[in-house]
Amino acid sequence: MFAIVNMSARSATEVVGRCRLSDEQAISIDSELAQVDLHPGFTNGLEGERTFNLRVFREVRSNPEIAAQVSTNTEYGRWQRSLIWAYLKTVGRPILYADELTYLRLTREQIKWSSLPYREMKRQARHFEAQVQAVPRIFVATRILMPGYASPVMRRDDTIARINGTRIFIALHRYAQRHGTYPASLSVLASGLKWTAPLDPFSGGPFKYKRTDKGFLLYSIGSNLKDDGGVEKTKEPGKTDDGDIVWRGV
Repeated sequence: MFAIVNMSARSATEVVGRCRLSDEQAISIDSELAQVDLHPGFTNGLEGERTFNLRVFREVRSNPEIAAQVSTNTEYGRWQRSLIWAYLKTVGRPILYADELTYLRLTREQIKWSSLPYREMKRQARHFEAQVQAVPRIFVATRILMPGYASPVMRRDDTIARINGTRIFIALHRYAQRHGTYPASLSVLASGLKWTAPLDPFSGGPFKYKRTDKGFLLYSIGSNLKDDGGVEKTKEPGKTDDGDIVWRGV
């Protein structure tokens, strides 16, 4: 879902940057982007994942050997898995119910906090992830199925930042077409267009903006929650928690 929305926002940026759109066309694109609300879908996705995983628990209770098939690439060695599943098939059946209750408790907490922005969720993440790490190793299903806590929220807010930044990028071009220059500030932009600029989800405040000799620099502080002065996120694989999310206009 996030990838599709990101592609749409990026496409809108490219169209506006390369083409001279009419004011009506720009307003129409902005209106479509403004209607995108990722919060309900994100929470529904977590609830749907929980529903699916509860089915996994039911299947494991009916045939504990199924779990061996989904745990091949986990922290458990072959002999450990054989011992665990043999135990669960006999006197350890109550363990399966305790495992499921632990999973439900953790996912309930995750869903409860899912509407928080990443900047607030990050403070909760260490506490939550410590709870996940403290889950007894015998609760195999919970340790396998429990998703990360902060990472999905970070990806959601990254997408929101890209949507909001694209909307401001469009508005800056609208302003320039009307006035022949980019505005001195985002407040001037908002008053000039009689338009409310969306906020940066990572800071909770306005996007960073600077008019330059060649155009403008606009950016979100990104998921490291630091103002890096408009230095973009690295493109190196596996490194996604540094740098800003940047738009430039000429």
